[in-house]
Amino acid sequence: MVLFAVVPGKSYYAIQFRDIPPEYILGGACLACAHKGPVNRSMIERRWGPAEDLRFVDRRLRCTSCGNGDHNRFIIFGRRA
Repeated sequence: MVLFAVVPGKSYYAIQFRDIPPEYILGGACLACAHKGPVNRSMIERRWGPAEDLRFVDRRLRCTSCGNGDHNRFIIFGRRA
């Protein structure tokens, strides 16, 4: 699921961690191999802060499948029950 579906009225470049409701599981998507997987949201928020734009942090994402570190994006991986 794309982030702007969960945060209506904001484009990807304007979404911050605090904009995403806590019941959603944050994930990452690899541009190179299309692998998708969950990320540790609490660890990322502790390091970068809840007011940080996702577009600045997604530069640090690295695919666990192929190792790609370029042009990866955050996605909504799922929702907690």
